Amino acid sequence: GEVQVLPGPPGSGRYGPALNSVSLKRLFPDIEDQMAFITSGAADNVAYGEFARLGNYGMPGFGRVLSQEEIRAISEYERSLDAAEQSTVQFAELHTAKDNQ
Repeated sequence: GEVQVLPGPPGSGRYGPALNSVSLKRLFPDIEDQMAFITSGAADNVAYGEFARLGNYGMPGFGRVLSQEEIRAISEYERSLDAAEQSTVQFAELHTAKDNQ
């Protein structure tokens, strides 16, 4: 498996849960738990995170491909995504599209 790049603001959750800073920090209050999730992945129908969400389609683990430093950098980036900023971008994109019709 590989990571897929999807359209939309970073971390917007078009496929899977949103990874903006608010929802992600609720799911993984401790960055170490988030790093463990990225390292080992998620199996189908196996609970993960603070709210015991069930994995869908199985997310592969990246512990054999990425170093712990890289996984920490990914975790810190995901945790830095700002939900309010994303909403503003989505609102602006929506109105720009309507204005151009």
